[in-house]
Amino acid sequence: MKIRQCMTRDPEVAGPNDSAREVLRRMRTQRIRHLPVVEASGVLVGMISERDLLPLETPLGAPQQVPGRAFGRPFDDADAAAFDDPCVRDLMTAEVKTVEAEDTLHVAVRLFLEHRFGALPVVAPGDAQTLVGIVSPIDVLQAWHDLSTRALRRNSDKPE
Repeated sequence: MKIRQCMTRDPEVAGPNDSAREVLRRMRTQRIRHLPVVEASGVLVGMISERDLLPLETPLGAPQQVPGRAFGRPFDDADAAAFDDPCVRDLMTAEVKTVEAEDTLHVAVRLFLEHRFGALPVVAPGDAQTLVGIVSPIDVLQAWHDLSTRALRRNSDKPE
């Protein structure tokens, strides 16, 4: 079975300059835990997860609670204002593993097992930058369940 057969097509996406707080609100409202991040041109540039956005729910103060890039200088009021509502680009994972729509489920399973991803962006065959969908471990499990159920039914219909 191919990934295109179990993926979510035209998934919700975030833009790299979107408000991280607004993206978190959208994710919570729509019950989504992972969003591909795409430029206005449609180029995939990263992934953002609910876990990436959790620092937004804690008050600033402790250095480990400050999201984004290291400053290399003291944190001041201007920095605090910028982090009151950072953009997605500051919190996303930029180096993203992808699968192609024509890959088999085995490719996604291997990546899920090796890296423990919660979702993988699906790109067009031969074009690692054009997003066509998203696939989760649950999507793959559902597809495998459907395949095995059909196989069991076929085998049970055979006369002995």
